Amino acid sequence: MSAPLPTRAQSKADYIGVKGHASNYIEGAVAVVEGVLLIGVAVPLWAKAAGGFPKESQSTVVQIVGQQFNWNARYPGKDGRFGKQDMRFVTAENIFGIDPNDSAGQRRRSR
Repeated sequence: MSAPLPTRAQSKADYIGVKGHASNYIEGAVAVVEGVLLIGVAVPLWAKAAGGFPKESQSTVVQIVGQQFNWNARYPGKDGRFGKQDMRFVTAENIFGIDPNDSAGQRRRSR
């Protein structure tokens, strides 16, 4: 037969809680400091890093069509130009509306 071991006096819960407002003021001060740091430091640094778009000669121009659960991209040819396209030619197989009569738009596809 075993007997329970003697334990320390049981502590009781404090049902009154904090009576002062210091924690509220500290929390408010921390939020203000974070806001100042965000607006005063992070936003200017981000604006400097993402200052603008690169020149078209330094970038790759693509055409993208987004569909549900799918992205389709069309890249220009070696000359940097796209073939003709028109909305009349858009079908399930020709989602970019590439003109079938334009030889510049009919490039070989690699798989």
